[in-house]
Amino acid sequence: MPTTRLPVLIFAAGVMAWIASAAILWLGAAPLGHDEAQYVLAAQDLVAGEEPRWFYVSSGMSALAAIGRAAGDGEVALRLPTFVLGIGFVLAAGGLAWRVYGAATAAWVVAVLAGMRSVMRLSVELLSDLPAAALLSSSTSTPGISAVSLPGASPPAAAAASYRWKHIVAGVATLLAIILIAASRCSPSAPGGATYSAGPDERGERPTEIQVTAPRFEDGKAAKDWRKVVDKLRRQQFGEARRKLAEWERDHGETTETRNLASQLDALPAHVLRARDRGDDD
Repeated sequence: MPTTRLPVLIFAAGVMAWIASAAILWLGAAPLGHDEAQYVLAAQDLVAGEEPRWFYVSSGMSALAAIGRAAGDGEVALRLPTFVLGIGFVLAAGGLAWRVYGAATAAWVVAVLAGMRSVMRLSVELLSDLPAAALLSSSTSTPGISAVSLPGASPPAAAAASYRWKHIVAGVATLLAIILIAASRCSPSAPGGATYSAGPDERGERPTEIQVTAPRFEDGKAAKDWRKVVDKLRRQQFGEARRKLAEWERDHGETTETRNLASQLDALPAHVLRARDRGDDD
C-alpha cells in the first residue's frame, strides 16, 4: 500500500467510526437532559415570536432546536441538527489539521476524536459544544482565511488544488448552519417539555410519567430555583421535588405550568413520594 494513501484511509476510517458511534447514540433516543429541554422550550418561544423565557439561553441553539422541532417531537428528531453538525465538526477539525500540519496529523486527529468517549458523548446531545466548535473550525478552514502558522509546523507539501475538497467540506458545513437558522424562522411549533419516569404504577404494570414544562422566568433567581425542582425530579426524589415546587410557587408565584406539575406530583402514590427521598435539601 503506498504510504501516501495511509493517511487518507485512517481519515476515512475515523470519520466512519464517528458516524457509526454517533448514530448509535442518536437512535438510542435517550431522554432529553435539563439543558436540552431548555433549548427546546426556547425554540418554541422563538418560532412563536414570543419573548424568551430565559435571558441567558443561546439564540443560535434555540434556532437549531427549532429545526429539530420541525422534524418531530421525539428525541431522535430533536437531536437531528446536532447529529449532523457533529459530523461537520469532525470533518472541519480534520480539515483544519490537514491545512496547518498536513495529511498524517489530520488523519490521527480524526481517529483520536472518534475514539474519545468524552467527545463522543456530546456528538448528538442538543448542546452548544460541538455545533460551536464545528462552525469555528470550518470558518478557520474557509478559503480566504489564512492558515495558522505555528513554530515548527511543516507547510503542506501538496499543491493548493489537493486541498480543494477541504474547502468544499468547510463551505458545506457553513452553508448547512445558515440553512438551519433560516429554516427555523418558519418551523412549526408544538408543545415541548421533559418527561420523567416515576416508576411502576400502583398495579406495577407501567411506569408513571411526569410531564414537565418550565414556566416563564422573570429573573435569574427564578431560573436557579426551578433548576432545583428539576434536579430532584431527575434524581427521582419526588417528595423533595414537590417541596421545592411549593417553595418556588411561594417565592415566584403560581403559573399554569407549576399547577400542572403539582397536580401530577400530588397524584403519585405515597410510597413513590417517599421511596427515593434522601432529605438532602439544597
